[in-house]
Amino acid sequence: MCTSASAINLPYMLYFILFGVGGILTSSLTDKLGRRRSHWLFSTGHLIAQALILFVPSQIAHVIGFSMLGFFMAKNTLCFTYAFEFMVKDHKGCASTCLNMLDFSVCVIAGLFFLLATPRWELLCYPLFAAGAIGFVIVSLLLPESPKWLLLQGRQ
Repeated sequence: MCTSASAINLPYMLYFILFGVGGILTSSLTDKLGRRRSHWLFSTGHLIAQALILFVPSQIAHVIGFSMLGFFMAKNTLCFTYAFEFMVKDHKGCASTCLNMLDFSVCVIAGLFFLLATPRWELLCYPLFAAGAIGFVIVSLLLPESPKWLLLQGRQ
């Protein structure tokens, strides 16, 4: 159990530091590995980090989990890259707005749950984690490789 403010703030501080480090180190990885493999790698790391935070009741697990979450946050920008590569130029703004609204809807659901159901926000983490894990499996199996990346690699 966390007994001091520094023990509580450490995971969040590492999250933001590794968010920046991960963004710098993994920014060109999608061009080397491909969008599909990169999505699989980042999302798997993200799910492992979420599982550590949710299911392991240890401060060290929280520090490691939040550090991994920060490092693998490139998966969020990868969704926008995918959408923009599949969209025609006229619809890119609409696609970006829809993706942002989807991200924001999770915040709205969490806020409404907190206000209307119970202040124990941990209860909401489990169904959202399960939905994310199921979505990850479905997307990983059905998502094709980016046509733009295939063309850049000299493949049809």
